[in-house]
Amino acid sequence: RGLKASSDEVASLRKQLQGQSTDEEFAALMIEQKITEEQLNSQLEKQVVINALQENLLQEINVDPKAYYDEHQDQFAVGERVKASHILVATEDEANEIIKELDNGADFAELAKEKSTDSGSKQTGGDLGYFTRERMVEEFSNAAFSQEVGTYSKEPVKSKFGYHIIYVTDKKPAGTMEFSEVEQSIKSQLTNQEFSKKVNEMLDQ
Repeated sequence: RGLKASSDEVASLRKQLQGQSTDEEFAALMIEQKITEEQLNSQLEKQVVINALQENLLQEINVDPKAYYDEHQDQFAVGERVKASHILVATEDEANEIIKELDNGADFAELAKEKSTDSGSKQTGGDLGYFTRERMVEEFSNAAFSQEVGTYSKEPVKSKFGYHIIYVTDKKPAGTMEFSEVEQSIKSQLTNQEFSKKVNEMLDQ
């Protein structure tokens, strides 16, 4: 395949390996691990070639996620789902104040960014995406699934995490996930399978 490790590629990989360590710190680590410069360079050269081989093999792989989706519909069955955002705070009083602000026309997403304690969703305006009833704690799910689309909690919803204000933006009935929702995961799965097959064929040779 004509794959070789250039000095620039080896130097770049070494820089990644060294990370934030200074040259002195990295040298001390090599001494501690009993690795010589020659051994390190040899391993880096091998890794550059391995990385290049992986890229080379991946370019040869073509998969058809849509065909797999059409032939395995049962794998993509899903229960009723809700798409919602939330604002999480520590106390009921805080939650009630936020509800008052929403009643006065405040923007839900902006309030989530400003006041929510859920670091995982606050930067996206509290957006949690679609979820099934089983994915969330019972109190949260009961409230979200009972709300109408386009409405927010008129009373704080208490869970073990604190107090939530929930805004429901969409609902989907039980059925089969759309191809667009699973296309990337199917593509990754099929690509990994084909990659492993190619590697095993090379090892057999």
